[in-house]
Amino acid sequence: HQKNHIMLVIIMLMVQSALAILVKDIKIIAGFSGAAMGSFLVYICPPLLYCKILKECFDRDSPEYKKGRRCLAFVPFGIFIGIMGVIMTYRSI
Repeated sequence: HQKNHIMLVIIMLMVQSALAILVKDIKIIAGFSGAAMGSFLVYICPPLLYCKILKECFDRDSPEYKKGRRCLAFVPFGIFIGIMGVIMTYRSI
């Protein structure tokens, strides 16, 4: 998994660098990256990390893990908010 993680980070940095070079107005880049990464950091990443921690500490069949999986309901909401943020940023161009 480490090799996939490194490749993903490199690709993301290359895309963002290329956009920063090609786009003349920095507010467009800040808007797109803020909309996408902001919703990821607030709504998507914490539930995923929490469930991963619960899975490592408790068994999959434990009541703690089953109860903790409810937080995964925030992931589709975070994806929706991220998409809406990108759309609103695109419309403001």
